Amino acid sequence: MLWWSVPALALLAVGPVAGWLAGMIAAADGGPATPLASARPLLGLGLLLAIWLLALATGCLAAGVLGPGAGLAGGLFATGLVLVWAAATTGSIDQVLRSVRSPGVFRVLALEGLVIAALMAGAAVLVGRTARPRPDPATVPARAWLLAPSTLLGLGMATAAAAAIILAVAAEPAKGQCLAAAALAGIASGLVGRLAAPAAPAAAWFLPLGLLAALGPLTALIVPAGAGGPVAAAISGRLFKLALPLPLDVAAGAFLGVPIGLSWADSMLGRAEQQLREPAPSARASDR
Repeated sequence: MLWWSVPALALLAVGPVAGWLAGMIAAADGGPATPLASARPLLGLGLLLAIWLLALATGCLAAGVLGPGAGLAGGLFATGLVLVWAAATTGSIDQVLRSVRSPGVFRVLALEGLVIAALMAGAAVLVGRTARPRPDPATVPARAWLLAPSTLLGLGMATAAAAAIILAVAAEPAKGQCLAAAALAGIASGLVGRLAAPAAPAAAWFLPLGLLAALGPLTALIVPAGAGGPVAAAISGRLFKLALPLPLDVAAGAFLGVPIGLSWADSMLGRAEQQLREPAPSARASDR
């Protein structure tokens, strides 16, 4: 019952409040915008922090209620359900460029992505600590997992997999398509990262999505956009695909997708470990 009541609270009660707050973010002409690429960036930043606090509180509540077993996945997913409402209410990249016809908006979005990447990492760590007792610092080497070769390899592979998913799925700037691409990229990051580095915490696999949230908008300025530059490319649907999901889209998709990818990877690793422990059929026959 708890598995459904907490996500329902996030989706049907807290999420609409987050969406209402995001609806207050507007461009100079009154159209949809993003927190920093808006008519009042300081107000947008304040609203982003308020939305994030709502999402984080919901995720920590879910993690605490569900407990050590299911709390991590449930808490991260509940956080994502709140963020989806906010992301769905903000503008898409073509709507933003119709209001602010300047390529400088991509630099603003990159800065917004950097802020959101930091918020993503902090939220993932806090939800994880709420879901299970804090490890004893005397027995767990501080940050040992971060510099481990397997973790560095996993981060590179997870980033490549997430970017490939966005390039394949985000064919146009439609909000639903961008959110779906980000969620699938989150699944890929959690799955590939956990398989490569099983000892790394769940928060590690939000780093590839944070990197894409910050660098994705800059690819619109780096990759040739043809006649009219990136502004015309965004409006006409020719923009480089990594720049289509906005930073808040990437964050919402990450919190929805990463726990699913981690769950799939843990299931695969558990089966592999079980198979290694089981004796081969020939060995069983010889024992008899």
